[in-house]
Amino acid sequence: VESEEGRGSTFTVTIPVKKSDTVQQEAAKREQHSDKASLEGYHVLLVEDNRVNQRIAMRFLQRWSAEVTLAENGQEAMDIMAKASFDLVLMDLQMPIMDGYACARAIRQLDDPAKAGIPIIALTASALIEVQKEVLGAGMNDFVTKPFNPQDLYKKIAKQLR
Repeated sequence: VESEEGRGSTFTVTIPVKKSDTVQQEAAKREQHSDKASLEGYHVLLVEDNRVNQRIAMRFLQRWSAEVTLAENGQEAMDIMAKASFDLVLMDLQMPIMDGYACARAIRQLDDPAKAGIPIIALTASALIEVQKEVLGAGMNDFVTKPFNPQDLYKKIAKQLR
């Protein structure tokens, strides 16, 4: 249980479930396919305040051999970007201190053209057209809805890095 007064609570439950042989074989195939994907040599800035989402995204990014730096809000991301360069930003939208929209706009205003032009992929729980328009309007290049499909995330990252 994680709880913050005035914001709400998050409950995490783990339920052990026995997989059938067919489900296990399909999962093994997907695992083999995702292990072949590689982001080796790329440095990704993950901007995400939720611990569970951090762990999930980090697990896949590291499995794909990406170097990952974590920021827990937009202001922290801006502070980190002032000191380091990245190939791509994965940006949560709803965060304290500075949200993803404001952070993306601030990145696009940086004096360094390489940093200002970095690909930004929004991580959002909403698939609404209005949110998609706002994401693109803030200067982000693409979006992935949470919970994300690892193959979809990889494809969008690979597309932006090419």
